[in-house]
Amino acid sequence: MRHYQLVKYGIVGISSAAIHFCVASIFVSVIYKSFFLSNVSGFFLAFLWSYFAQSKYVFSSNFSKIKGMKFFFVQATSLLLVIGIANKLCESSIYLKIFVVAMVLPVCAFFVHKFWTFVDNK
Repeated sequence: MRHYQLVKYGIVGISSAAIHFCVASIFVSVIYKSFFLSNVSGFFLAFLWSYFAQSKYVFSSNFSKIKGMKFFFVQATSLLLVIGIANKLCESSIYLKIFVVAMVLPVCAFFVHKFWTFVDNK
């Protein structure tokens, strides 16, 4: 059963990464060529989708302010760490850096969400 949850998490993660990548790429192309600002804009739209989908579809959890804040904390911390790493490791295209951030972010957050964000303390 755990593998099934990981598959669902992967589906939501891929869709979130696609949202993040597309929004960040459009931001860079149309609005302003900023690696940081483009990823922050992509992050926020992907965040909204991901929180709702992870809550209901993956972890079968109810929405709450506490869980929303935990989810945001994990996602934002992961985003900043991955942006920092991508910025240091990738000296190539800004689009490659965006791709690295969009792909690595969901993978980094799964276990934190599973064992902290969506744990129902009864």
